[in-house]
Amino acid sequence: MLTVFSSTGCIRCEIVKKYLRRESIPFTEWDVKTDEGREAFKVFYRRRRAEVRRDDRGIFFPVVLDGETVVQDAGLTLAWLLAGEALCEAVVPNNLGHGWTGGLYTGRCGSEFNAVFLRVVRLLKNGGLRTECQADGRNPALLEALLQEKLMDRLRFAVLPAADSGQDQRESLRLAGEHAHELEMIFYTDIAVRTARGGDMLSVTEVAEAARLLREATGNGALAYAVCAGAPELGVNLLQYRTAARRWQTRAELVQAMPGMLEPE
Repeated sequence: MLTVFSSTGCIRCEIVKKYLRRESIPFTEWDVKTDEGREAFKVFYRRRRAEVRRDDRGIFFPVVLDGETVVQDAGLTLAWLLAGEALCEAVVPNNLGHGWTGGLYTGRCGSEFNAVFLRVVRLLKNGGLRTECQADGRNPALLEALLQEKLMDRLRFAVLPAADSGQDQRESLRLAGEHAHELEMIFYTDIAVRTARGGDMLSVTEVAEAARLLREATGNGALAYAVCAGAPELGVNLLQYRTAARRWQTRAELVQAMPGMLEPE
């Protein structure tokens, strides 16, 4: 039987509990806002602290114990219940704040699990959360389905330079461009992504190529586009990157890092 540690007023917790009840999946609930639930969670936390994710906003609720496996947050819990570990890279715990959920990586989802991914996002959105997805050009079919069903409130799209991209990224950019007016959409290129993969960071020319690819694929040269340092210790003068990017994307800006930035694989 599942053990669910929840918190009164937590939308994510309610989404998970509603799903469990509808599917007749038995579970024991401990509400951490009650004295009994607080004590039960303290006992659990002392024993499994290293496995429990938290950030400056606090612990990611709900916290679910499935046998010996700890899963957290509504998205990952639903993905776990529907597909076990198959979506653990594509749906990850997040703590975006009240009313939002993220950690939804379309490019990390194998195409054979697209239907499950879509079901997870539907459950989250229909449960009352606004959804943020991350895309990197892979799996355009999943991105198209999300856009067609209007399941996303925000999309963050990692754009690679032309030499590192393929037809899937071009198709994904085209699809995103067609729907850019319908939701909050931010495109970005991380100059440190290649360094994180074990090579040199992107050059100014490569960032310009990424901005150009974005313009050519979408037909739009005024999209929200960010050039990200990604690694502060690099000490790079980013102004040259912005200047090069603005030739193709007039709204290009510099940021240190994009919230929820895709981690290189």
